[in-house]
Amino acid sequence: MAKYKDLGCESIPRNVKINLNEMPKYQTDAMCKTILGCAKRFFENPENRAEFERWKNENKENRV
Repeated sequence: MAKYKDLGCESIPRNVKINLNEMPKYQTDAMCKTILGCAKRFFENPENRAEFERWKNENKENRV
């Protein structure tokens, strides 16, 4: 899996609670675009994609 620094983060993220009901729509839209962009870049790396596929196969029986 990619290191956090590889994704532009300097430290490991901690739990963050965000109340979307208190944010204006333009801010939630911007936040979602940022998160989706990060996820897209993460999965463009073949190593990350392969690790995710391995994880999915290992966890098939735990799916609801």
